[in-house]
Amino acid sequence: MIKLKIVPEIVEINVFYDIEEPILKDDLIEALKEKGFSEISEEPELLNIGRIELERLTIARKRGCNINYSWRDGVIGVVGNKFIDVLTTYEELEQILKDKEFLNNAKRFEHHSRVKVQIGTKPTSTIKLLAQAFKNIFLPQDKYTKLEEIFNMKLQPFCIRLCPKNSEDFIGNLREYENWLDVYIFPYITNTRYLSIWFVFRDKDSEKVKEFTRSAESRIKNILEVIVSDRI
Repeated sequence: MIKLKIVPEIVEINVFYDIEEPILKDDLIEALKEKGFSEISEEPELLNIGRIELERLTIARKRGCNINYSWRDGVIGVVGNKFIDVLTTYEELEQILKDKEFLNNAKRFEHHSRVKVQIGTKPTSTIKLLAQAFKNIFLPQDKYTKLEEIFNMKLQPFCIRLCPKNSEDFIGNLREYENWLDVYIFPYITNTRYLSIWFVFRDKDSEKVKEFTRSAESRIKNILEVIVSDRI
């Protein structure tokens, strides 16, 4: 068993609707306050995602987690930096939406997390660890050689990115794909002693998204057992 230190940097669960302002903001805030949330008064935050600009407003907070409402885009979510706290807070939000009969109108649910992982106790470059995980098999050798000729240098794999096999024929906006998994593993850019692991898991079933959040840390450990356990 390899020794790991897992530090979540962001953990988020979002509920997506097809309509603008699926629940009145003031009604949602009042319901949250009744559940012990603190109301937050902040200016909306503008998020640039590709060519899309989203307006996100933090409206409440509890156990270190924020409730964000992008009311123009019909997105309500919980964000924090601990899996269990985000899950517990989301379950409270979910119950509010159920009680007000808004949950059934949701189009999809999404887990998003980014973690920083220290592997082992001795400083080791995760660039090397990931390259060794491929055992120099990334592309057929003839294609690899041609790429190296293009850049006039030896090349190696830098990251691992995985998605569902059954999505291979999909053409369209991946942010709208309802049953989706994106696993992204790469060296932590500002310190390659560490590894970054990003998850996006999206489903029409809230229970599946909650279960993914609940098991995220054990999945990280299992992933790294597969990829690097023989390299430490």
